[in-house]
Amino acid sequence: MKAWLRAASLAVAALATQGMAFAGAYAYKTLTSQPATGEETSEKRYFHCLETGCGADFDMTTGQMVAALKGNTEGSVPCPKCGKALTQERYMCDGCNTTYEPVGHGGRPDKCPHCGKSLIVARPKR
Repeated sequence: MKAWLRAASLAVAALATQGMAFAGAYAYKTLTSQPATGEETSEKRYFHCLETGCGADFDMTTGQMVAALKGNTEGSVPCPKCGKALTQERYMCDGCNTTYEPVGHGGRPDKCPHCGKSLIVARPKR
């Protein structure tokens, strides 16, 4: 094998090893870190229970949501009314104070399905 090809192969292997080590350290830090404190945990989140016969709407802070999800193998926030973890996070329209369900994978519709208010957030100008 030519010397330059061997050196290039070793350099690629070293970079790949460093990348995997960084990714592993990042994943460990993310998964084992304590939940955020302060303002991030006081943000209000809205939920709707999808259990047949329940249909409860409820809210909780992000901190309460993190606490409710700890040790929960079902992956959803349990409903305070029926106790089932068959809930869906919703968004609140500040025009009519009604929750609406996400579209697609957690996206927001262009308009509130209840009052028709535009939900498009203007991007700040550069």
